[in-house]
Formats: sequence, C-alpha cells, structure tokens
Amino acid sequence: MTAIMLRELIDRCSGRLPADVEARARWLALDTLGCAIAGSRSTVVGNWLDAQRLRDDPYGTCLDGARPTGAAMALAMGACWDEACEGHARAHGRPGVAALAALWPRVSELDLDHLLRALVIGYEVGARMGALLRIGLGMHVDGNWPALGAAAAAASGLGLDQAGIVTAINIAACQLPTSLYRPIETGDTARNTYLGHGAMLGEMAAQAAAVGIGAPDDAVESYARVAYGRSMDGETADSTTYEILDGYFKPYAAARHVHYAAEAALQLRDRATPESVRGIELWTYEEATV
Repeated sequence: MTAIMLRELIDRCSGRLPADVEARARWLALDTLGCAIAGSRSTVVGNWLDAQRLRDDPYGTCLDGARPTGAAMALAMGACWDEACEGHARAHGRPGVAALAALWPRVSELDLDHLLRALVIGYEVGARMGALLRIGLGMHVDGNWPALGAAAAAASGLGLDQAGIVTAINIAACQLPTSLYRPIETGDTARNTYLGHGAMLGEMAAQAAAVGIGAPDDAVESYARVAYGRSMDGETADSTTYEILDGYFKPYAAARHVHYAAEAALQLRDRATPESVRGIELWTYEEATV
C-alpha cells in the first residue's frame, strides 16, 4: 500500500508545481536557510563548520567540485539550533529541514526549478511518513522518519526516476535509526544532530539507489512491524494533496507547543498589570507536557 502511494505521489510532484506549492517551497527554503545561518553563529555549530572545513563555504555549495560530507549536517544542525525551524502538525516534526539538508551538498548543480521539485517531493514523502510512522514513547522524531523524505529529495536531486526514488526511500527505511528524547530532558544538545543524521542517511540512500543497490518494496511496512510491533496493513496516506501547504513557520524560536501560551501572554499584556496578577493557571494538551 505504501509503495503504491509513494509512486503516485512522486509522479504527481515530478511535473510542474502549482503556483501556491512552488511559492510555499520557496518560503520553506528561505526560512530554513535563514534559520541555519542564524544557528551558525553559535559556537558549537561554528566548531562543526571548522572541523568539516566548511567555514569559507558554510553550506557546501561546492563550487570547486568538492563534496563536503558534513554539509548536510551543517545545514540541519544550524537550522534547528535555535528551535525556530519549520514544522508540520500531522507529521509531528520537521519534514522540510532534512529534505533541504540532503540536497544541500549538491545544491550548486541544481537550477531553482529542480531544487524546488526535489524539495517538494522530499517534503511530501516525509510529512506522510511522519503521520504513518508514530514513534514510540521516549523517542524523538527528528532522527527517524525524516530520513525517508531526505532520501526522496536527494534521489530527485540526483535525477533518479520514480522507481529510483522509491528505492532510495526503501534503502533508508531498511536502516532507520531510533533517536531518543532523553537529551532534551537532560538539557543536552545531541538532539540537534538528529535531523542532520537523517539528511546524511537520505543522501547516502539516494547515492546507493543511483548505483544499483536494491531494497524490498515493503521496507516501510517491515520497519513498522519490526521496530514498533504493529501492522500497517490497510494504512496509507492521500497522495492527491500537498502537505507542504499545511506546514507552518514559527513566529517564535521555541517548540510549537509553547506558542499558544506566548500568544496568550501577549494578548494579556496590555490588559493586566503585574500588581493585578495573583496567579497563572495554564491549560494545555497532553503532548505539550511531555
């Protein structure tokens, strides 16, 4: 079921994009790049750029023909460093960051139309995989299903056909990592490598598909069965919509769950004085309390 949906989806996204989808993809690329540039000002991301010799070419535009393997990680790490990057509610994650990061090491080889199509293909695959593959308790989404969208984006960027893109997705599905929520609980920053890991896995999967490596057509279903102990029989996603149109850009540099309280506080700011406040009671949904 998943393979059929993926083929239909890739075919639809491979042609001329609707104007609203293309515009959204442009905004996604600009927003993600802006977040990455802002994140690169941090000492840690800067250290990564130096270690990968990317300081003079921070996001691996590779004009000299080089292929810096750390460019995908650099873009993704920088983009999520300040928690200001995009997201998609149904996917419960960030399908766009990993997709763009997987394309970044070869971005100088792509014209804008090709880049946007590849980004949309990656986003559409990633968003649907995020909705279908519900992660387990104690896991974090960033190091998991985003690799599937990254594989689709990178494969499209390489010029692979529909079958090649699906193969790349399945290669990535055969080796999806499990990323922990634990670093967030301890205040550590390991989580900021998760999307980069997914992007690098997707990039590798695309390159493997390009040279003839194969993978089972039911790799996504097999992953769900082995990793989560659940069947995906009968489960699929609508291939006729554009999920990118339902994605969001953050007005605040914080997890989406925090935004509602921030908006409420701003609305109350001009209606109350500090002296009048006796207490604050915040009601929210369960997921925001994790």
